[in-house]
Amino acid sequence: MATDATSILLAGTGTLSVATLSPTPPTFPTDYTSALSVAFKDVGLIKENGVTIKPGLSAKNWKAWQSGGYPVRTAITQRTLDIEVEMEEAMSQTPFVLAMGGGTWTPGTGAAYSYTPPTGSSVDERGAVLDISDGTKVMRLIAYRTLVTALGDFNVQREEITSLKITLSALLPTTGPVWQIYATK
Repeated sequence: MATDATSILLAGTGTLSVATLSPTPPTFPTDYTSALSVAFKDVGLIKENGVTIKPGLSAKNWKAWQSGGYPVRTAITQRTLDIEVEMEEAMSQTPFVLAMGGGTWTPGTGAAYSYTPPTGSSVDERGAVLDISDGTKVMRLIAYRTLVTALGDFNVQREEITSLKITLSALLPTTGPVWQIYATK
């Protein structure tokens, strides 16, 4: 295969947007150029180190006495896709509710709001769209059904931005693929 420097992706910027799946799932994009439906909410500023996309694979191996320790058969037992992100807009409603696994903000008097966390049995599934831009090259990753499966500590300090670190894990949707990528060549 010949080398091609134009195939290098340097993710200069991007956005992560999420939409609630219940009671009505959002309309997902079918390419990398379409505007997202209004159901999708941008999580705002993301830490400078960007987003980590972590595909995973687990396998079970079977060996034979005569195989010298090498597998004679392998079965894939699990496939995963995790999206790790550290959101900087900790005081914004969309990233805060996402990081807390649900809950609601209620308007109060003036600019005041109050947050009520989700109940113990509440599950906050979201569709996620990650748009990545490298000049004229664009990549859009769509995870059709996700759930926050890990929450990081968020520190409140004088000399550091308070950020919300989460892991979104892709789940099997009722129809279609678990996730897809649309991109320029």
